[in-house]
Amino acid sequence: MKRLVLSAGILLFPWQELFAEQVRVTINKKTVYQSEVLKIQLIQKSTAPFSVNFLGRKHESFLMGRRQTVLLGIDYQLKLGTYSITGVLKEADNFYFPIYYKITVREKFPKLKYVPPKRSEKEQARINKETEEKRAVLERIDYQPDSMGHFARPVHPAVVNANFGEKRCRDRTLWRRFNCRYHLGIDYRAAFDFFHQRPEPIRAINNGRVVLTESRIVDGKTVVIDHGYGISSEYLHLSKFSVKIGEIVKRGQIIGIAGKTGATEAIHLHLTIKMDNGKTIVDPESFFQAVSK
Repeated sequence: MKRLVLSAGILLFPWQELFAEQVRVTINKKTVYQSEVLKIQLIQKSTAPFSVNFLGRKHESFLMGRRQTVLLGIDYQLKLGTYSITGVLKEADNFYFPIYYKITVREKFPKLKYVPPKRSEKEQARINKETEEKRAVLERIDYQPDSMGHFARPVHPAVVNANFGEKRCRDRTLWRRFNCRYHLGIDYRAAFDFFHQRPEPIRAINNGRVVLTESRIVDGKTVVIDHGYGISSEYLHLSKFSVKIGEIVKRGQIIGIAGKTGATEAIHLHLTIKMDNGKTIVDPESFFQAVSK
């Protein structure tokens, strides 16, 4: 059950006290696991924006549906513990409502000792360069839509082949797997013919601006879309691009064709969702659940 927080106004005139009783802010959960997504919303008709501070970063609200909303990502490797979310809603001149929550983050993905496979010096240098280039692109994303609609899965039907956080281990014995890493996205089936060899079109999960279309060693042909407010989606292993850098796309628009480029042997789509300008990696399924209500 969602918990409602009643905020108190600073001034104490009778009409303001009455108004304060009508102002509520809701958070979808207060105990979260690594990789989950928090949603904070204003429950009222007012479209007055608000902001919250979390992990030293300021998050501005945006209009989702008819409510001002803030989405907070809990990185899959965020340290366990109790964290504060603070903020303020300005409803009128010299009239503010404080926002304050404490949340508890629980462990879902213990840190793993992973040694990347040995590659040639030239190949590793290219991988490092590609990683740095994408990081720099995500740090600069600044698309700011007036409002944000609900998100949709990139493939229909959305058949999942591999979930977020599955362990991928290179070495194993009869009793033990080791040298493992986490799968930091969701793999969707993207070929629905009898032999699973006919690639399907891939669609944007929401409106946004294309900030990267590139063929990469590990990820294959990759499209990255900036959806605004630090949220981005990455579509990996495509066989064909249908969009260009700088293009504004709509939710459901075809952005490419599925494939098996990069480090994979089967046709599928790998979807990664990042928040906080690439600093936070979350489970796409948790993200979809948070933004579909």
